[in-house]
Amino acid sequence: MSRVLVTGGCGFLGSYLVRDLLRDGHQVTVVDVHESDLLATVVGDALGPDAVPPVHVVDVNDVAAMSRLCKRERIDAIAHLAGLLTGPCAEGPTNGAQVNMVGTSAVFQLANQFEIEHLAWASSISVFGHAASTQPLGDSAPHSPDNFYALYHSTNEGQARLFHETFGQPSIGLRVAFGYGYGRARGRGSWVADLLARPGRGESAQVGGGNALVPWSYVDDIVSAFAAAVTAPVDGCRIYSMRGEPRTKQEAADFIQRLLPDLSVTIVGDAAGYPTGMDESNLRRDLGWKPRYSMEAGILATINRYRLDRRLPPLEMPAAIR
Repeated sequence: MSRVLVTGGCGFLGSYLVRDLLRDGHQVTVVDVHESDLLATVVGDALGPDAVPPVHVVDVNDVAAMSRLCKRERIDAIAHLAGLLTGPCAEGPTNGAQVNMVGTSAVFQLANQFEIEHLAWASSISVFGHAASTQPLGDSAPHSPDNFYALYHSTNEGQARLFHETFGQPSIGLRVAFGYGYGRARGRGSWVADLLARPGRGESAQVGGGNALVPWSYVDDIVSAFAAAVTAPVDGCRIYSMRGEPRTKQEAADFIQRLLPDLSVTIVGDAAGYPTGMDESNLRRDLGWKPRYSMEAGILATINRYRLDRRLPPLEMPAAIR
Protein backbone atom coordinates (compact mmCIF):
# COMPACT_ATOMS: atom_id res chain seq x y z
CA MET A 1 0.00 0.00 0.00
CA SER A 2 1.29 3.45 -0.95
CA ARG A 3 0.58 6.80 0.65
CA VAL A 4 -0.21 8.85 -2.44
CA LEU A 5 -0.49 12.62 -2.68
CA VAL A 6 -2.83 13.61 -5.54
CA THR A 7 -2.57 17.24 -6.62
CA GLY A 8 -5.60 18.56 -8.48
CA GLY A 9 -7.51 15.80 -6.71
CA CYS A 10 -10.85 17.63 -7.01
CA GLY A 11 -10.57 18.02 -10.78
CA PHE A 12 -11.99 15.79 -13.49
CA LEU A 13 -9.11 13.31 -13.77
CA GLY A 14 -8.07 13.75 -10.15
CA SER A 15 -11.46 12.74 -8.76
CA TYR A 16 -11.48 9.47 -10.69
CA LEU A 17 -7.84 8.73 -9.85
CA VAL A 18 -8.56 9.22 -6.14
CA ARG A 19 -11.44 6.74 -6.51
CA ASP A 20 -9.23 4.11 -8.15
CA LEU A 21 -6.37 4.50 -5.68
CA LEU A 22 -8.70 4.19 -2.71
CA ARG A 23 -10.39 1.19 -4.28
CA ASP A 24 -6.96 -0.43 -4.68
CA GLY A 25 -6.25 0.03 -0.98
CA HIS A 26 -3.89 3.00 -1.06
CA GLN A 27 -3.94 5.86 1.42
CA VAL A 28 -4.73 9.05 -0.50
CA THR A 29 -4.09 12.67 0.42
CA VAL A 30 -6.00 15.11 -1.80
CA VAL A 31 -4.63 18.58 -2.55
CA ASP A 32 -6.44 21.24 -4.57
CA VAL A 33 -6.97 24.99 -4.51
CA HIS A 34 -10.71 24.45 -4.04
CA GLU A 35 -13.12 21.69 -3.11
CA SER A 36 -15.64 20.29 -5.57
CA ASP A 37 -18.78 18.20 -5.62
CA LEU A 38 -17.28 15.96 -8.32
CA LEU A 39 -14.81 14.27 -5.97
CA ALA A 40 -17.57 13.48 -3.48
CA THR A 41 -19.84 12.20 -6.27
CA VAL A 42 -17.25 10.00 -7.98
CA VAL A 43 -15.81 8.50 -4.81
CA GLY A 44 -19.19 8.30 -3.11
CA ASP A 45 -20.77 6.47 -6.07
CA ALA A 46 -18.08 3.82 -6.03
CA LEU A 47 -17.13 3.46 -2.37
CA GLY A 48 -19.79 5.21 -0.33
CA PRO A 49 -19.88 8.70 1.23
CA ASP A 50 -17.70 7.72 4.18
CA ALA A 51 -14.82 6.95 1.82
CA VAL A 52 -14.58 10.51 0.46
CA PRO A 53 -11.24 11.87 1.71
CA PRO A 54 -10.79 15.38 3.11
CA VAL A 55 -9.42 18.03 0.76
CA HIS A 56 -6.32 19.96 1.77
CA VAL A 57 -6.77 23.39 0.21
CA VAL A 58 -3.16 24.16 -0.65
CA ASP A 59 -1.48 25.75 -3.67
CA VAL A 60 1.29 23.50 -5.01
CA ASN A 61 3.49 26.59 -5.22
CA ASP A 62 3.31 26.92 -1.42
CA VAL A 63 6.41 24.83 -0.88
CA ALA A 64 6.39 25.16 2.90
CA ALA A 65 2.78 24.02 3.24
CA MET A 66 3.27 21.15 0.79
CA SER A 67 6.38 20.04 2.67
CA ARG A 68 4.53 20.03 5.97
CA LEU A 69 1.74 17.99 4.43
CA CYS A 70 4.10 15.42 2.91
CA LYS A 71 5.93 15.05 6.21
CA ARG A 72 2.75 14.73 8.28
CA GLU A 73 1.12 12.22 5.91
CA ARG A 74 4.40 10.33 5.28
CA ILE A 75 3.85 10.55 1.52
CA ASP A 76 5.79 8.04 -0.58
CA ALA A 77 4.15 8.59 -3.99
CA ILE A 78 2.82 11.62 -5.88
CA ALA A 79 0.34 11.93 -8.75
CA HIS A 80 0.56 15.49 -10.04
CA LEU A 81 -2.59 16.49 -11.95
CA ALA A 82 -2.98 20.11 -10.85
CA GLY A 83 -2.92 22.75 -13.57
CA LEU A 84 -4.83 25.24 -15.66
CA LEU A 85 -6.45 24.24 -18.95
CA THR A 86 -6.11 25.75 -22.42
CA GLY A 87 -8.51 28.68 -22.00
CA PRO A 88 -7.12 30.12 -18.75
CA CYS A 89 -3.56 29.72 -20.05
CA ALA A 90 -4.46 31.72 -23.18
CA GLU A 91 -6.30 34.40 -21.22
CA GLY A 92 -3.50 34.83 -18.66
CA PRO A 93 -0.23 33.36 -19.92
CA THR A 94 1.81 34.61 -16.96
CA ASN A 95 -0.53 33.04 -14.43
CA GLY A 96 -0.69 29.92 -16.59
CA ALA A 97 3.09 29.66 -16.50
CA GLN A 98 3.10 30.14 -12.72
CA VAL A 99 0.57 27.39 -12.16
CA ASN A 100 1.54 24.90 -14.85
CA MET A 101 5.31 25.29 -15.09
CA VAL A 102 6.43 26.71 -11.75
CA GLY A 103 3.89 24.57 -9.92
CA THR A 104 5.18 21.45 -11.64
CA SER A 105 8.75 22.43 -10.80
CA ALA A 106 7.70 22.83 -7.15
CA VAL A 107 6.22 19.32 -7.15
CA PHE A 108 9.39 17.85 -8.63
CA GLN A 109 11.44 19.69 -6.01
CA LEU A 110 9.13 18.32 -3.31
CA ALA A 111 9.56 14.77 -4.59
CA ASN A 112 13.31 15.20 -4.60
CA GLN A 113 13.30 16.69 -1.07
CA PHE A 114 11.43 13.67 0.34
CA GLU A 115 13.24 11.14 -1.86
CA ILE A 116 9.96 10.02 -3.41
CA GLU A 117 10.65 7.39 -6.03
CA HIS A 118 7.10 7.16 -7.40
CA LEU A 119 6.08 10.35 -9.19
CA ALA A 120 3.53 10.35 -12.02
CA TRP A 121 2.49 13.58 -13.66
CA ALA A 122 0.19 14.75 -16.44
CA SER A 123 1.50 16.02 -19.73
CA SER A 124 -0.62 16.29 -22.89
CA ILE A 125 -0.57 15.10 -26.48
CA SER A 126 -1.01 18.79 -27.33
CA VAL A 127 2.80 19.10 -27.20
CA PHE A 128 2.74 17.75 -30.77
CA GLY A 129 0.45 20.49 -32.05
CA HIS A 130 -3.16 20.21 -33.13
CA ALA A 131 -2.91 18.53 -36.53
CA ALA A 132 -3.59 14.87 -37.25
CA SER A 133 -0.46 12.90 -38.09
CA THR A 134 -0.41 10.49 -41.03
CA GLN A 135 2.51 8.59 -39.45
CA PRO A 136 2.78 7.16 -35.93
CA LEU A 137 4.32 9.64 -33.49
CA GLY A 138 6.72 7.91 -31.12
CA ASP A 139 7.28 9.04 -27.55
CA SER A 140 10.40 10.96 -28.58
CA ALA A 141 8.85 12.70 -31.62
CA PRO A 142 9.63 16.45 -31.90
CA HIS A 143 7.25 18.83 -30.18
CA SER A 144 5.31 21.52 -32.00
CA PRO A 145 3.26 23.36 -29.35
CA ASP A 146 0.85 25.89 -30.84
CA ASN A 147 -0.67 27.43 -27.70
CA PHE A 148 0.50 28.39 -24.21
CA TYR A 149 -1.00 25.32 -22.56
CA ALA A 150 0.90 22.99 -24.90
CA LEU A 151 4.07 25.04 -24.50
CA TYR A 152 3.97 24.70 -20.72
CA HIS A 153 3.58 20.94 -20.98
CA SER A 154 6.46 20.77 -23.44
CA THR A 155 8.62 22.71 -20.98
CA ASN A 156 7.56 20.42 -18.14
CA GLU A 157 8.81 17.42 -20.07
CA GLY A 158 12.19 19.15 -20.22
CA GLN A 159 11.98 19.82 -16.49
CA ALA A 160 11.29 16.15 -15.80
CA ARG A 161 14.38 15.11 -17.74
CA LEU A 162 16.59 17.70 -16.03
CA PHE A 163 15.35 16.77 -12.56
CA HIS A 164 16.41 13.22 -13.32
CA GLU A 165 19.75 14.15 -14.89
CA THR A 166 20.61 16.70 -12.18
CA PHE A 167 19.11 15.20 -9.03
CA GLY A 168 18.34 11.61 -9.96
CA GLN A 169 14.59 12.17 -9.53
CA PRO A 170 12.64 9.39 -11.29
CA SER A 171 9.23 10.13 -12.80
CA ILE A 172 6.66 8.98 -15.31
CA GLY A 173 4.86 11.54 -17.44
CA LEU A 174 1.68 10.60 -19.29
CA ARG A 175 0.61 12.60 -22.32
CA VAL A 176 -3.13 12.51 -21.92
CA ALA A 177 -5.33 12.22 -25.01
CA PHE A 178 -8.85 13.68 -25.20
CA GLY A 179 -10.35 12.74 -21.85
CA TYR A 180 -14.11 12.50 -21.50
CA GLY A 181 -16.66 11.14 -19.07
CA TYR A 182 -19.16 12.20 -16.43
CA GLY A 183 -18.14 15.54 -14.96
CA ARG A 184 -15.95 16.82 -17.81
CA ALA A 185 -17.08 20.41 -18.30
CA ARG A 186 -14.00 22.60 -18.74
CA GLY A 187 -11.09 23.15 -21.11
CA ARG A 188 -10.77 23.13 -24.87
CA GLY A 189 -12.93 20.02 -24.95
CA SER A 190 -15.79 21.45 -22.89
CA TRP A 191 -18.03 20.85 -25.93
CA VAL A 192 -18.18 17.24 -24.77
CA ALA A 193 -20.47 18.34 -21.93
CA ASP A 194 -23.06 19.41 -24.51
CA LEU A 195 -22.52 16.26 -26.56
CA LEU A 196 -22.98 13.84 -23.66
CA ALA A 197 -24.58 15.59 -20.69
CA ARG A 198 -27.49 17.16 -22.54
CA PRO A 199 -28.64 13.92 -24.22
CA GLY A 200 -28.01 12.13 -20.93
CA ARG A 201 -30.50 14.50 -19.34
CA GLY A 202 -33.02 13.97 -22.11
CA GLU A 203 -32.22 17.13 -24.09
CA SER A 204 -31.21 17.70 -27.70
CA ALA A 205 -27.73 19.10 -28.29
CA GLN A 206 -25.94 21.37 -30.73
CA VAL A 207 -22.19 20.95 -30.45
CA GLY A 208 -19.63 23.44 -31.73
CA GLY A 209 -16.10 22.89 -32.94
CA GLY A 210 -16.99 21.18 -36.20
CA ASN A 211 -16.62 17.57 -37.23
CA ALA A 212 -13.08 17.18 -35.92
CA LEU A 213 -11.17 13.94 -35.61
CA VAL A 214 -10.88 13.36 -31.86
CA PRO A 215 -8.59 10.93 -29.96
CA TRP A 216 -11.30 9.72 -27.56
CA SER A 217 -10.00 8.43 -24.23
CA TYR A 218 -12.51 7.47 -21.54
CA VAL A 219 -11.69 8.75 -18.07
CA ASP A 220 -11.50 5.28 -16.53
CA ASP A 221 -8.83 4.28 -19.03
CA ILE A 222 -6.79 7.43 -18.39
CA VAL A 223 -6.77 7.12 -14.63
CA SER A 224 -5.98 3.40 -14.75
CA ALA A 225 -2.75 4.41 -16.53
CA PHE A 226 -1.98 6.95 -13.80
CA ALA A 227 -2.73 4.39 -11.08
CA ALA A 228 -0.24 2.04 -12.74
CA ALA A 229 2.34 4.79 -13.25
CA VAL A 230 2.26 6.09 -9.67
CA THR A 231 3.06 2.64 -8.26
CA ALA A 232 5.35 1.30 -10.99
CA PRO A 233 9.10 0.93 -10.39
CA VAL A 234 10.99 3.43 -12.53
CA ASP A 235 14.71 4.11 -12.72
CA GLY A 236 14.70 7.20 -14.89
CA CYS A 237 12.50 9.73 -16.62
CA ARG A 238 9.83 8.10 -18.77
CA ILE A 239 7.26 10.01 -20.81
CA TYR A 240 4.54 8.10 -22.62
CA SER A 241 1.86 9.14 -25.08
CA MET A 242 -1.74 7.97 -25.02
CA ARG A 243 -3.24 7.40 -28.43
CA GLY A 244 -6.95 7.49 -27.65
CA GLU A 245 -9.34 6.19 -30.28
CA PRO A 246 -9.37 8.54 -33.31
CA ARG A 247 -13.01 8.97 -34.33
CA THR A 248 -14.93 11.98 -35.60
CA LYS A 249 -17.44 13.96 -33.60
CA GLN A 250 -20.06 12.98 -36.14
CA GLU A 251 -19.46 9.31 -35.42
CA ALA A 252 -20.10 10.05 -31.75
CA ALA A 253 -23.24 12.03 -32.59
CA ASP A 254 -24.52 9.21 -34.83
CA PHE A 255 -24.05 6.70 -32.04
CA ILE A 256 -25.93 8.92 -29.57
CA GLN A 257 -28.77 9.23 -32.10
CA ARG A 258 -28.96 5.42 -32.18
CA LEU A 259 -29.23 5.39 -28.39
CA LEU A 260 -31.74 8.23 -28.25
CA PRO A 261 -33.51 8.50 -31.63
CA ASP A 262 -36.07 11.03 -30.36
CA LEU A 263 -33.37 13.63 -29.67
CA SER A 264 -31.43 15.80 -32.10
CA VAL A 265 -27.63 15.88 -31.87
CA THR A 266 -25.96 18.15 -34.41
CA ILE A 267 -22.35 19.19 -35.00
CA VAL A 268 -21.82 22.77 -36.17
CA GLY A 269 -18.98 25.15 -36.95
CA ASP A 270 -15.52 24.77 -38.42
CA ALA A 271 -13.50 21.74 -37.38
CA ALA A 272 -10.95 22.50 -34.66
CA GLY A 273 -8.39 19.71 -34.92
CA TYR A 274 -6.80 17.52 -32.28
CA PRO A 275 -3.45 15.77 -32.44
CA THR A 276 -3.81 12.14 -33.47
CA GLY A 277 -1.41 9.40 -34.48
CA MET A 278 0.44 8.82 -31.19
CA ASP A 279 2.16 5.47 -30.71
CA GLU A 280 1.29 4.14 -27.24
CA SER A 281 3.08 0.79 -27.56
CA ASN A 282 5.74 1.74 -24.97
CA LEU A 283 3.06 2.66 -22.44
CA ARG A 284 1.29 -0.65 -22.96
CA ARG A 285 4.51 -2.65 -22.75
CA ASP A 286 6.18 -0.94 -19.79
CA LEU A 287 3.14 -0.46 -17.54
CA GLY A 288 1.11 -3.46 -18.66
CA TRP A 289 -1.73 -1.07 -19.48
CA LYS A 290 -4.30 -1.12 -22.22
CA PRO A 291 -7.57 0.78 -22.69
CA ARG A 292 -10.78 -1.13 -22.02
CA TYR A 293 -13.37 1.27 -23.42
CA SER A 294 -14.25 1.87 -27.04
CA MET A 295 -15.69 5.27 -27.90
CA GLU A 296 -19.18 3.72 -27.89
CA ALA A 297 -18.70 2.04 -24.51
CA GLY A 298 -17.35 5.23 -22.92
CA ILE A 299 -20.14 7.36 -24.33
CA LEU A 300 -22.78 4.89 -23.13
CA ALA A 301 -21.30 4.80 -19.62
CA THR A 302 -21.18 8.60 -19.50
CA ILE A 303 -24.72 9.12 -20.74
CA ASN A 304 -26.05 6.52 -18.32
CA ARG A 305 -24.39 8.29 -15.41
CA TYR A 306 -26.04 11.58 -16.43
CA ARG A 307 -29.34 9.71 -16.75
CA LEU A 308 -28.94 8.51 -13.19
CA ASP A 309 -28.91 12.14 -12.06
CA ARG A 310 -32.35 12.54 -13.63
CA ARG A 311 -33.59 9.15 -12.38
CA LEU A 312 -33.90 7.91 -15.95
CA PRO A 313 -33.45 4.20 -16.72
CA PRO A 314 -30.06 3.16 -18.14
CA LEU A 315 -29.66 2.56 -21.85
CA GLU A 316 -28.24 -0.62 -23.33
CA MET A 317 -25.61 -1.00 -26.02
CA PRO A 318 -27.21 -1.65 -29.43
CA ALA A 319 -26.93 -5.33 -30.30
CA ALA A 320 -24.97 -4.67 -33.51
CA ILE A 321 -22.16 -2.98 -31.54
CA ARG A 322 -21.74 -5.47 -28.67
